[in-house]
Amino acid sequence: MDRRFEALDAAALRAIEPELADGLIAGTGFPAHPAAATRALAAAARAAGARIEEGVRAIPVVEDGRCAGVRIGDDDGELLAAGAVLVAAGPWSAALTGGAVPVSALWGVTVQVALPDDRVVRHRIEDWDDPSDAGFEATPLADVTVLGASRTVEEPDEAATAAALRTRAARFLPVIAEARLVATRTCARPVTPDGLPVIGPVPGVQGLHVASGHGPYGISLGPASGRLAADVALDRATPPPAFAPARFA
Repeated sequence: MDRRFEALDAAALRAIEPELADGLIAGTGFPAHPAAATRALAAAARAAGARIEEGVRAIPVVEDGRCAGVRIGDDDGELLAAGAVLVAAGPWSAALTGGAVPVSALWGVTVQVALPDDRVVRHRIEDWDDPSDAGFEATPLADVTVLGASRTVEEPDEAATAAALRTRAARFLPVIAEARLVATRTCARPVTPDGLPVIGPVPGVQGLHVASGHGPYGISLGPASGRLAADVALDRATPPPAFAPARFA
């Protein structure tokens, strides 16, 4: 498929996205459904022999400066011995690495709406001009359109933020004012002080590795980051200095 960028005038833009308000410029993207992408990656991992435990706490066990494995469940749970352990726990990665990796939470609210019958948003649409904490995004996924996304250090008031997101979205897509609310969601995106992910060995603990800090782009960057993190943990690669956790040491 030819996916080269093409500048569109107002008439051409409205032809491909009729629900847009007048006077806007937008670009098209090719989003991956987060849940679908996650399920596909999990299925590929299982097919390769991975064992996946869902809904179970996992804590790295460090003994004498070396990670001995992971204890699952409670404090007396099974210890899974391992030569290398990779922590990929989003904003909770800092706690699981003893604070050696400064990953914190950037909170965001998204809103799912169902458009009226015969109305449709065909493309992912974003506003790149507004630096506020409630920028505009609209992503069509199956039978809903996802609106987002707020960006705050403090955990937000979900209902109030969702209402603000819908109001802002209606400026770009007037049909949003007629849409039915399906669901709202608050999530914590992992970020680092310099905005770049951390991929590689945790300083001071042999055998403990981390892959986190991707902000809102974890699903998009996950496959490449996962390959790099695995190669580093297996001594097949060295992480780029810009991503290495040691930059915060």
